[in-house]
Amino acid sequence: MNNYESIVVTGAAPVCSLGIGSEVFWANLLEGRSGIHTYEKVGFAADQNAQKPEGTSYSAPAPVAGYIADFSAKEFVQPRKNIKIMSRDVQLGLAAGALALKQAQGDSDKKLSEQLGPERVGIDLGTAFIMSSISDIADACLKGMAVEGNGDVESKAASLKKYWGTSFMDNLFPLWMLKYLPNMSACHLGIANDLQGPSNTLVLGDTGALAAAIEAIHVIQRDAADAMVVGGVGNYIDDFNWMRYAWIGRTSNAADPEGACRPFDAARDGLAAAEAAGCLILESESSAKKRGVEPLAKVRAWANCTEGTHKYKISGKAIKNCLKLVMQNAGIKPEEVSHVNANGWGTINEDALEAQAIAEILPNVPVVALKGGIGYAGSGSAAVEMVATVLALKNGVLPPARNYSQPDPACPIPVVHGVPMASDKPFALTLTFDRNGGASAIVFEKV
Repeated sequence: MNNYESIVVTGAAPVCSLGIGSEVFWANLLEGRSGIHTYEKVGFAADQNAQKPEGTSYSAPAPVAGYIADFSAKEFVQPRKNIKIMSRDVQLGLAAGALALKQAQGDSDKKLSEQLGPERVGIDLGTAFIMSSISDIADACLKGMAVEGNGDVESKAASLKKYWGTSFMDNLFPLWMLKYLPNMSACHLGIANDLQGPSNTLVLGDTGALAAAIEAIHVIQRDAADAMVVGGVGNYIDDFNWMRYAWIGRTSNAADPEGACRPFDAARDGLAAAEAAGCLILESESSAKKRGVEPLAKVRAWANCTEGTHKYKISGKAIKNCLKLVMQNAGIKPEEVSHVNANGWGTINEDALEAQAIAEILPNVPVVALKGGIGYAGSGSAAVEMVATVLALKNGVLPPARNYSQPDPACPIPVVHGVPMASDKPFALTLTFDRNGGASAIVFEKV
């Protein structure tokens, strides 16, 4: 613990395949529904005769994904013409932030920036590199492939170099780059809601959402803002990410979409790609009290850790150290923790490493694993899990994991499954990590 003012959560919103907004999302979670379905757009990826790139374990995945079928950017983007300069990732991040801000507004008819002052509300989001859609670059690429020289190899090489170095960009949509810059969710969200406080985007992939929330905590602690929009966004069903994860053998090959991702289950065989975004509003406790807003939860402690890796092979040391440090910072015992909202990709090695770390540092603490229902979306799914942690703590109910039926001795943890589980314990922990060796965790406290 520290001597800084307490920070509370005054808004929470997910945008994922299980629902847009906390109410429908929470209801679907408790009912154990799946947001992972057959996704026709990526049917091309199921070509079993596709040539394997050298040095990869490529196997064509089943065309399933956590796609948000009922999402419409028109409901959140004003003016609507701005949609053409927003990638899908940016649209999702903007929507999650807008919904969280609306909840944090409370009973007032004034926006949060009007209540606190525009310069006192900032943004800190996590994401990864945003991949361009194939359709946005196809014409320019095809023109490049058609470039001819004077018949000899050297001439063609020179012509290609000239095209890709000078002419390629001329054949793209002029505002193409603005669609795909990682910080554009924060930019559009700030412009649309007049948020003039500190703004940052952490391009860290899986750990980005929690790392961004931790950075925002420090912003509020040093009185650079009264409130911060925090969270993350990720889209791993775009054309390039979809194929990339297939090439490195990370995706499940299950024929049944709803059973594709099985976190911590003995039959798990990979992740299910998805798109998602989630946001919380973190606010100083005195600011929330002054506005008369009832907090959803309080931030108790946080931690970031890392370990060195080689070829994305983690040892689990960073996960274990992160859990140990966040519990130490929180000053609490495992028996006071209602649950750990785990990363739970549904991959064989990483699930085992995570489960063993949890079992050692928080023995017998119930584990919530959501990716069987929402899929994997990097910072986006981590942010949705952070939202779910707050909702579970507030409601005193732990949502069950989908597709957990065969306990794995390598994952010695009590996974909540089958039906929701009641819990009135005062603390909850959300955890995420990545294959580069990073790990982040936050402990929330019931209010």
